[in-house]
Amino acid sequence: MECRRKDRRGVITSHKTILSGSSDDLRRTVERLALDQEPHEYQAGTRLRELAVALAMQASFNVAVISYEDGSQELEVGLTDHPSCDPIVICRDQHGKRYQLSWDLWLPIEDQPGIEPIVNLVGAALNATRPVLARNTDVGAET
Repeated sequence: MECRRKDRRGVITSHKTILSGSSDDLRRTVERLALDQEPHEYQAGTRLRELAVALAMQASFNVAVISYEDGSQELEVGLTDHPSCDPIVICRDQHGKRYQLSWDLWLPIEDQPGIEPIVNLVGAALNATRPVLARNTDVGAET
């Protein structure tokens, strides 16, 4: 699927490829999608491609690679049983060392009892980052 979005400089063309198949099929697909990248972009995208394969191997996730005309890529990850749920978008920095997860999730809060599930969701998401944050703190302490 090809999409166009507008930024400050004009229109950006993107191509969305939904990943499916065996792990070998997935690896071939993400490598094929990266063939047109500049060498630095290809190298920096190594972990993103590995992440795409690992996520696509999860039966409960729909995973798509979004490729932009400038050679950059990002992932969209959604739930197979709730395709209308907003996906998590994963992008990387220019060196491929840091990744950003974005989730524009709209949830209704119609009354006081509707607050608790959202508090639990936010708590689960933030608490899931603790091992990564602890590992980064340990690495930073060693240098």
